[in-house]
Amino acid sequence: MACLEGLIRQRAAQGEVRLKQALGVLFVGSLVRGYLPQTWAVITEAEVVNIQADVDGTIRVRGGPAQARDGEIRIAHDLLADGMRTGNRPHRDSYQVTFLSDKGKAAFDYLRGSFGL
Repeated sequence: MACLEGLIRQRAAQGEVRLKQALGVLFVGSLVRGYLPQTWAVITEAEVVNIQADVDGTIRVRGGPAQARDGEIRIAHDLLADGMRTGNRPHRDSYQVTFLSDKGKAAFDYLRGSFGL
């Protein structure tokens, strides 16, 4: 069942608020802006969802593959859905994260908890 896009949209809306707040703080904003834009793919056996954050802090979520990205997360659909719904984080060895840019690793380390990882 393809449901992650909706769950990720909810989390992305919350993340967008925090990201825009961080961008509004003088020193922090310039630091954070250096890691933007970012594009990530969440890949499960049921669907692919892309998360894009632009330099203004706007986060967009859409289904389907993205050509260029900073990282990707491969995880079982039910494992991620459960983690996002309940807060039960899956074991680190139960999913694979691939960093496709240096800024991707920094962003993942900062945001992983937002997606139940």
